[in-house]
Amino acid sequence: MKKHKCEEVMAVKSQTPTSCLALEYQCLRRLEERVGSNHGFHPFPKPLSFVSLADGGILSMTAGSKSGLNIVDLANIYRVKLGETVPELVALHYTSRMLKHVETLHRQGRILHCDVKPDNFVLCKLDCPHNAYRQIEYSDLFLVDFGRAVDLERYSDRSSDARNVMFHGNASCPEARCLAMRHGMPWSYDIDTFGILSAAHVLLFGKHMELRQSRDSRWHIQYQFRRYWNKDLWTEIFDSLFYLDEETGFAVGSRPRNLRKLREKINDCLKGEEAKIAALLKRQAALLPKRRDQMG
Repeated sequence: MKKHKCEEVMAVKSQTPTSCLALEYQCLRRLEERVGSNHGFHPFPKPLSFVSLADGGILSMTAGSKSGLNIVDLANIYRVKLGETVPELVALHYTSRMLKHVETLHRQGRILHCDVKPDNFVLCKLDCPHNAYRQIEYSDLFLVDFGRAVDLERYSDRSSDARNVMFHGNASCPEARCLAMRHGMPWSYDIDTFGILSAAHVLLFGKHMELRQSRDSRWHIQYQFRRYWNKDLWTEIFDSLFYLDEETGFAVGSRPRNLRKLREKINDCLKGEEAKIAALLKRQAALLPKRRDQMG
């Protein structure tokens, strides 16, 4: 990783065969065209170049940070250095940011990431007007690794809406499959919103999400929300992004407009807590190493 000439941090990815890299480059270009950069807000990599060689390919793009630290790293650092999980206020803040970024990806970008998970949310500092803590290091998130992304526009025409495109089959590893995949049903946005839940689970519990199926065939997360957390809010977040609407087949809250409503509820809950969140984020920034290889 090195500095690009315009002082942006650049990441370089090499891979063989080149097909996935070519797809990633194409999706990132379309995402940049559709989303643009509103007041510096673009929480996704911007493609810089793609080179296809006989024995592989090389993709260069902007990076979220020099450190490359992600949500899993964050949870591990809290566990090792402080013997605790990420504070609930910080978890709610980051969940709000994830909802914002995925809403942007779906609504404006019209792209499914198809590999949203804790490892792919990189801690960063974005000059974004929607983030009240944008001056604090690692106060935002940057969604990376678009190697499995799907451009919804490719599967629609003038007579159909890209937002209503559905897919069949398994497109991820077993533990990352949304409920529609597990039941052999068509899926769409819920493949990404299920990933938001996986990341929120790591923030809350410091562990990857595991599911169990009860006798009534409903799925549940393995661990229970702690009694002193905002259980009603967390229950609504997980239920709306988890369970399927019987009429539409979508996860109840997975549509972009529903992500916005859910994010607004979180932000309403966080009103009056700004000073506490800022203090927690500043303490966190002091804990985090400059690079991943310094985690020890």
